[in-house]
Amino acid sequence: MISMNESYEPEHQYDDTLVLPKTGLRIGNGELQRRSKNGGVTMRLPLNTIEDAEFRTGFDPACLIIALVGGGLGAVAYFVSENNILTSLLYAAGVVLLGLSLLAARYTRIVIKARGEVIHIQCIDLVDEGEGFVLSLRQHLPN
Repeated sequence: MISMNESYEPEHQYDDTLVLPKTGLRIGNGELQRRSKNGGVTMRLPLNTIEDAEFRTGFDPACLIIALVGGGLGAVAYFVSENNILTSLLYAAGVVLLGLSLLAARYTRIVIKARGEVIHIQCIDLVDEGEGFVLSLRQHLPN
């Protein structure tokens, strides 16, 4: 059994690059970068300019509009519609919209404060990956 100290090779440089692949965030070379789907850099912040980083989850009130439209379609199907095919389509559309509103009800964001500005980045990676990334980012900050 090899312990961790036995496999340590001091001549190899430690790679401190951290990545959130779906969100496109990357920490490396002393800066926080955001990359587009094409691989181009869309944001570049030196780590010494970042004052704080936070991972937030919460309820998105905009999903209530979608839920109300879905409920409205269901109400029209129940109270107004007399055609069986139209009623079925209205119920199906209402159920789909209600399902979409449930999926969109929770948001996950990475909030970065740099030079007095607050940057909100939608995190589409898993929640534990986003939290781990923010904790690691905090460790790289100079404070």
